[in-house]
Amino acid sequence: MATFFNEFFGVSGAKIDKYRAFNISLINDLPLFIDPFLLFNSKKQEYQVLHDDIIRYMMYLRDKTIGRTRSGAGSAHHSRCGSSCRR
Repeated sequence: MATFFNEFFGVSGAKIDKYRAFNISLINDLPLFIDPFLLFNSKKQEYQVLHDDIIRYMMYLRDKTIGRTRSGAGSAHHSRCGSSCRR
């Protein structure tokens, strides 16, 4: 049973590496990656808001990592998704 992208599609691991692509597992749940610039450049206001939320949350994580506290940073994110997004 093929468990990775290259195995399933018959692509060599070297070719995956050459293109600097991810050889994702097909049998495990994976996080979904969204290009934040697609949100930023979108004409839809709701997508632009999502971009702003991502940036704000990344700043919150950065500040938390270096021991800084910023009131309000990340709080909008948590208020929308609740405790389910805190890991």
